[in-house]
Amino acid sequence: MLSSLRSKIIALVLFILIITAAGIMFFTKQDVGKAMLQAEVRSVSNALGLIHTTIKGEYEGLLDYKVSTVQTRKTQLRHLAGTVLALCREYRTLAAEGVLTDKQAQTRLLGLLHTIHSESGSSVAIFNEQNHIVFHPDRNKIGESIAKLRNMKGTLITKIIHGHDALYGGTFSVFTWDEGNEKSEKQLGYFIPFTQWGWTIGSVIRVGDISIQEQKKIRELVKVMEATLAKIRIAKTGSVIIFNSTKQLVTNPPQQRELPENIMTRLIGNEGSGGEFITFSQNQSGETREMLARSFFFKPLDWYVTAIVPVNEIQEPANTLVGRQFLVIMAVSLLALILAIAFVHRISGPLNELARFAKELPNQDLTSEASDHTSIDHLISGHTDEVGRLATAFVFMLSELRTNVANLLEVTSAKERIQSELDVAKEIQEGILPKIFPAFPERQEIQLFASLESAKQVGGDLYDFFFIDDSHLCFVIGDVSDKGVPAALFMAITMTLIRSTAEEHSSPAEIMVRINDKLSRENPNSMFVTLFIGVLDTQTGSVVYASGGHNPPILIKNNGETLYKDGISGLVVGGMEDMPYQELAFDLEPGEKIFLYTDGVTEALDIHQNLFSDKKLLEDVTLNRDADPQALVQKIRESVKKHVQTAPQSDDITMLVLQYNGPGH
Repeated sequence: MLSSLRSKIIALVLFILIITAAGIMFFTKQDVGKAMLQAEVRSVSNALGLIHTTIKGEYEGLLDYKVSTVQTRKTQLRHLAGTVLALCREYRTLAAEGVLTDKQAQTRLLGLLHTIHSESGSSVAIFNEQNHIVFHPDRNKIGESIAKLRNMKGTLITKIIHGHDALYGGTFSVFTWDEGNEKSEKQLGYFIPFTQWGWTIGSVIRVGDISIQEQKKIRELVKVMEATLAKIRIAKTGSVIIFNSTKQLVTNPPQQRELPENIMTRLIGNEGSGGEFITFSQNQSGETREMLARSFFFKPLDWYVTAIVPVNEIQEPANTLVGRQFLVIMAVSLLALILAIAFVHRISGPLNELARFAKELPNQDLTSEASDHTSIDHLISGHTDEVGRLATAFVFMLSELRTNVANLLEVTSAKERIQSELDVAKEIQEGILPKIFPAFPERQEIQLFASLESAKQVGGDLYDFFFIDDSHLCFVIGDVSDKGVPAALFMAITMTLIRSTAEEHSSPAEIMVRINDKLSRENPNSMFVTLFIGVLDTQTGSVVYASGGHNPPILIKNNGETLYKDGISGLVVGGMEDMPYQELAFDLEPGEKIFLYTDGVTEALDIHQNLFSDKKLLEDVTLNRDADPQALVQKIRESVKKHVQTAPQSDDITMLVLQYNGPGH
């Protein structure tokens, strides 16, 4: 379906336009709608804060009024009680002067009190020492006992009347006459003693009179809040309402908007001025709309002031904006598609010509002489854009292909000659090394096996073994400092020098001194070789050796020990003339072995660049200590291969194992 560049470009343009349009509309709707909703939410939160401040201020004014009213009533009670107390004192004075008896004075006083009416709604009651009512506006109560009368805290009124405060100036208390009677009301009383007659004078007023004034003020506050909330607009149909903990509306809802009871329950559970917005759905005119609601609780009045936010109305401008964007994007997309089709048609023709030219390239004879003209020359002259540059590149590519084919033919021929020479060099190097095993099958005193595996086609490691005389075996292992053909030549020279020098000198140290001097004199590339030369006396098992910077050998003893034989005779061989080398020695018992190797074994790297290591070599040799020389070499080689896995071989790997069997074995 999209097999041509034209269709792919048009499809790509359409895809980009669709993705861009969808992304713009999606993020516009999401971000703008979200931003508008957040702004409205902040506005609602601020409005609730202002309402909270207003209600708090009005309530504080209500508290001031209530406190002021209570203080006024208390002053009136003190004044009334004080007036009665003054009358009591006057009549007591008349009794004291003998004008009247105490009984006559009390009777006249009580009769006078029945004629007194307080405009403030307060009244007077008098109690005697036996806690019986002596005077009360309601004559039916005269003679009743107040012994069981308690205040609102449960304290006996008689205890308050005869208390310390009453004796020294009077005291206030709130109580209820006729406790248990549904018609009884709370009373605020002021009690002061008149000790001469054993009376207590009480001035009393109904607390309900104060509460009536308080409720009146609250109704006025509700009207103020209704007027205030009616002016608040949240979107088109949002509003603020007030309800109490019994889920009764305190204010009439604007636009006849009522809050469902279950939402009131959720808001009550989320009470507090820091409550979060809750989401709910509400049916309006047959349409279900998503709403947000948040409230704060004003505990003194048991009010939940709640703001209702219609989400759809707030996000409606964002939806309108997205619709307009869609129309604009569709128009722009149509124009872009027309231009893309025209542009694709403009470039697809030349590209088809270039494609045909490229298809014909494999069929051309690139070894023949080049022609002065090609089929796409007109594209070079007729286009200055990328098409022209691409046509120029194709012509240049054809020219370079001809040149490269010619060079490749020449290089291939030279490489074949070099490869043939390397193969010959490898055969020569392998021919130098002894590779017939078992070595010296007629000599039962020893068993010997060696192997060399080059990292390149030819390498720099070496090993050798030969009898100097009938009872002395010379065995050698070494590692040239370089690799490849130079190392192979240096290795061949070293082996030749070892054999020729050993014919004149049987001491390994003397052999190494002379080889070092000869190699150092003619060594323009400063190459060197680590070298181990040992001589075994097959009659005694004594081994004398010299080690020129080579890895320490491993001795496999009959007593179960497997250890590195430390000791270096001197520096590497071929580095500097006139270097002394110390001769070292150890003895082999029948059945004991010596394991020689180059650093290609211990320094073999795995894919994580971890070394095979000296420790690992010693462990593996110990594990296979009872194997014969050939099997031991093969086991170590398998262990090295298992370690490196798929990592390339980084150095030549050479091993030599010599087992001494004893004389005349």
